[in-house]
Amino acid sequence: MFVFYPDSQQYEKLSDLGAFPAWLSDSRRLLFQDKRKLYLLDTESKKLHEVMSVAPREFGLGAALSRDNRLLYFSLVTAEADIWLMTLD
Repeated sequence: MFVFYPDSQQYEKLSDLGAFPAWLSDSRRLLFQDKRKLYLLDTESKKLHEVMSVAPREFGLGAALSRDNRLLYFSLVTAEADIWLMTLD
């Protein structure tokens, strides 16, 4: 995961993993998904903290934060299937 600084036209690598970042209101920390886990990254200290795991389920596409950063909204993907048995005469 990278961040781009328009003033300097430079990229900075923040992490080797992650997708669907959501910035917190302090513009310093961000939440992101990687596989079945949600992480919080402090962009100044580069410290990475696992917030939660949804295993064996999977996250949907992206997460959203409330304006006050007190609520996190996300979706989970659930697969359900039926097996039918039929006898042919």
